[in-house]
Amino acid sequence: MVWSRPPGDLRVWSTVEAVKPDGKKIKFIIQEIPPSRYEEALDHLCTVFITSEAICRSINLIDDAESVAEVRAFWTTALNQGISIGAYELDQNNQISKFAGMNVLMMGDKDEDKTITPITSTMSKSEKLLTFMQNLSAEVDFCKKWGVDYYLGAAGLDVDTNYRRLGLGTHLLLARDKIAEAYNIPVSSTFFTSPTSQKTAKKAGFEVFWEKRWNDIVDDKGNVIFPGLGDTYCKVMEKKFK
Repeated sequence: MVWSRPPGDLRVWSTVEAVKPDGKKIKFIIQEIPPSRYEEALDHLCTVFITSEAICRSINLIDDAESVAEVRAFWTTALNQGISIGAYELDQNNQISKFAGMNVLMMGDKDEDKTITPITSTMSKSEKLLTFMQNLSAEVDFCKKWGVDYYLGAAGLDVDTNYRRLGLGTHLLLARDKIAEAYNIPVSSTFFTSPTSQKTAKKAGFEVFWEKRWNDIVDDKGNVIFPGLGDTYCKVMEKKFK
C-alpha cells in the first residue's frame, strides 16, 4: 500500500512565540512546507544539516559531492509526499518570512522492503547512510510491532543556526500530535542519532524502544561505520497517538 496526502490546502499546525537572548520576542509558524520553498529546505539539509548532524558529520558526507546529490534525491522524494514541516519566522504582518527549521516527514507502511543489505567497506558514503537507514527500518519492523498498516517516520530534524536554543526542535516534534490527528496516523517512529536530539524527543513525549551503541554498528570488515561518536547510542524512539 502507498499512503498519499489527502488533497487540500497546506496545513498550519501551530504558532509559537520565543524570546531571543537579547530579550526580543519572536513569533514562528509551524506548517507544511510550501512546494515553492522545497529547494530552500533541501539546500539547508545539504549544507547546514549535514555538517552538524551526528552521522552525516561522522562520515564527512559534505566532502563527497556525489553522495550529497544522492541524499538530496532521497530527501526530495520524501518532501514530495507533502507532509514535511517547516518553522518560519512571522513578519510584522503575520506572514511567513525567514526559514527557521524543519522536519522531513514521510509515511512508512507494512509493505516496505524488509531486505537487510550488508554494508560493505567499498560503499560510497551515501550508500552506507541510506542502507543503514533501510536496514534499521527493516530490523525494527515498526508496522509489525504495533500491528498497523502505516506509521509516520522522519529523516531529518534541524533548526537553523540563527534560531537554535529557542525550543523550536521540541515544537517541531510536538506538531506530530496534530499531524497524526488530522491524517489518522496511529503512531510515529524515528531514529535519533545524538544525545541532544534524543533529549528533545523525550521532552516531546517519545520513548525508546530500540538502541545500539554506534561503536557496535560495523561493516562487513568489522569497521565502525560511523566513527568518532564515542560511547553514544543510536536510539529508535516512538510515540503512540491512539
